[in-house]
This record gives sequence, C-alpha cells and structure tokens, in this order.
Amino acid sequence: MRLSPVRIPFLLATLGLAAACGSTSDRPAGETFPVSLLRKGGVAGFDQRVVVEESGRASATGRGAGAPCTLDRPALQDLTTLASRVEGTVATTYANPDDLVVVVQTPHGSTRLGDLEAVDGNAVVTHLFQDLFGTTGARTVCR
Repeated sequence: MRLSPVRIPFLLATLGLAAACGSTSDRPAGETFPVSLLRKGGVAGFDQRVVVEESGRASATGRGAGAPCTLDRPALQDLTTLASRVEGTVATTYANPDDLVVVVQTPHGSTRLGDLEAVDGNAVVTHLFQDLFGTTGARTVCR
C-alpha cells in the first residue's frame, strides 16, 4: 500500500499527537494532585501521611504531625515533577518490620519513592516529612 503525498503530513501529525498524549511529564498539575506521601515501618514504627494540594497546601496525619503549611514555589515545582512520573500501583508492604517504605500516590497511581529517578523530588519529600513532623520553627520548604 502506497501513501499519497497528501496523506503523509496527516499521518505525521497524528503520530506526533499520539506521542504527546503519552507523555506523563506534560500532564497538567490538576491531573497530578492531590499528592499523598506515605511513610510506614522502620525501627520507629512510622505510620505517617502527608497530603499536598495543587495550591501547595500540605497537611499531615500520624504520630507527631504538625500544623498544616504551604510549600514554597521551588519545592512545589520539584514535587510536581516527581508526582508527574508516578503511574501504576505499588505494594506498600515491606519484607520485615524494620523496613521503611515511602510511597508517592497520585490520581494516576503509586510508586515507592526509591523507584523514582528524581533526586530533587526525593529531597523535597524528605524535607516535607521533616517540616511536618518536626519542630515548626525549623521548617525548610513548608511555611
């Protein structure tokens, strides 16, 4: 089967559109949020949850949870980039009680933090847990 010269641009445009639709990094923020961060297990027996809304408002539940706060713009951008890479579903179980599991959940699925390739995003999650479960005056990314 031979394509006419008139159909070739149409075919290329269709393929380009299909490729753009499959990209998770181009997902609008409204499709990425809310983002839930779960921290479970470890020697201390963590069972903590942080929920971040599209506006950057973050709240925490679990032992030692502090007052809600708002992420600064760079931290929210890092978290948005990290969350846009989440797809599928991950098991939140651990091999033994001392394992610490940190899971990122979005409307598109969940992933263990260690499975995501985003060093900046990993740092913002760590800082967010420290800010919401530590001393309010020592917050670094969430005020």
